[in-house]
Amino acid sequence: MAPHCPLDPIVLATSFQLDFAIPSFLIQERALVIGYGDSSGPLDYLADTTPFTFRDGYIGRPTPPDLGITIDENAVRAAAERGHCWRDPV
Repeated sequence: MAPHCPLDPIVLATSFQLDFAIPSFLIQERALVIGYGDSSGPLDYLADTTPFTFRDGYIGRPTPPDLGITIDENAVRAAAERGHCWRDPV
């Protein structure tokens, strides 16, 4: 099992929960930028990025309850006001 997750931190956190539950899990692919034509990153909407700290290419099992992340609701509101117009560069 090698899931791909180019999306936001909620989906990435969900993917990690699934990864830790699947015995046949091998590797988790993730995007470093979201791709909205700016510098948006998949962790931009988190109040604390610590749960996504990688060491030597590995991440530890999240220990906080639920998905183990806290969403920065102000950052989400600000992004919604700015909006985005994503276009494939090709």
